[in-house]
Amino acid sequence: MGFRFRRTLKIAPGIRLNFGKSGVSASIGPRGAKMTVGKDGVRTTVGLPGSGMSYTHYERYPDGASTTSNSIPFTPTCPRCGHHMRKAWANCPKCSYNLLPTSTPPSNPKPVNSDSTQEPSSTAGCGYLLLIIVVIAFIIYSI
Repeated sequence: MGFRFRRTLKIAPGIRLNFGKSGVSASIGPRGAKMTVGKDGVRTTVGLPGSGMSYTHYERYPDGASTTSNSIPFTPTCPRCGHHMRKAWANCPKCSYNLLPTSTPPSNPKPVNSDSTQEPSSTAGCGYLLLIIVVIAFIIYSI
């Protein structure tokens, strides 16, 4: 059985900070409709309070926006002992077999095109949406 840790701190009505073993997240919204922003993505949950029914949508941040390291490739099964893994490891946790690739591909940096226009990131839109939800929740709960 794995070790678990979770603690929630209520900041204001509808706003909570969640502390866990893998990091910190913020949940915003009233009962039945909330958005949780964590280190890997945004989870939106809508439900009927008291009924046990809910719908959850999880959207990961685009590549490069996450704080987790993507440098270790995921190997689902150890080639030596057959151990099934649920996350990326440098060495097999059962037999310590090296799972990293032995040869590194040559680095071929892309040329920088100075006159290309970059599309705005969707994470900026999430920040504005989050701010709007906080303001609406504050107004609803302050009345």
